[in-house]
Amino acid sequence: MAVWFRSLQLFMQTYPVKPLSLHERVHNFDESRPLNSLTVTGSFTMGETHGWLNMCLSEIPQRPPTDDVVTFNFASTYNGGTQLQATYGKGRAVYRSDNLSTIAIIKDLISKEATKKQIKINVNIEVNDDSIIHCLKIFHPKMEYLFNLRRKLELAEALKELEANQNDISYLNDELKTILRSYEKVYDEFSRESFRNDKLFGMTTDLFIDKHKMSGRNARERGKALLQYLQSNYSFENLVAFFNEPF
Repeated sequence: MAVWFRSLQLFMQTYPVKPLSLHERVHNFDESRPLNSLTVTGSFTMGETHGWLNMCLSEIPQRPPTDDVVTFNFASTYNGGTQLQATYGKGRAVYRSDNLSTIAIIKDLISKEATKKQIKINVNIEVNDDSIIHCLKIFHPKMEYLFNLRRKLELAEALKELEANQNDISYLNDELKTILRSYEKVYDEFSRESFRNDKLFGMTTDLFIDKHKMSGRNARERGKALLQYLQSNYSFENLVAFFNEPF
């Protein structure tokens, strides 16, 4: 009896996660928002500056444009809709965004790539202080929803433990009984949203660190305190006060 063996070859494709991958191309750019800007000039080609943008974002053509100067507009699909505009050509690129962290990410990537290829560049950043609170307002609806969901889960877990340790919980009011009955639903919802929760907290902490970084201050340790603060004591007013507090 002949026995046939077949071999199965599996190939794994890897895709780089771009630092601004949670952005999509859009047609419009809101000029009325408080905007930060990054201007880069130097001895780079259209192909090189196009490549830098391609390293940051998806939905960018692989081939450099044939025009002398091009403009692309983007909006975040994640944080509530902050925006980015990139206008660039040979020897000059201008990036504008209402999110200071977006500007910081692009600046760091370009500086790194230019240094690697020994391209001389000049970098100028203009910070609009009003953009910080503007961003926090955009983040707020999701932040508030996730914070309240976390609090609801913590209460449901406490009631679940109470139910396990006591024979009679009939003394609970209707609201608490409803929360107890919804434990599984709240748990599943929070589990689905946990990545979003961590990501949004990270974006807020990065914004705080970048705000101070642009002023020459290292706020990483203070940023860790902010992360704990967001998890335990979130409100929009408290967050603004934390951002404005000197240290």
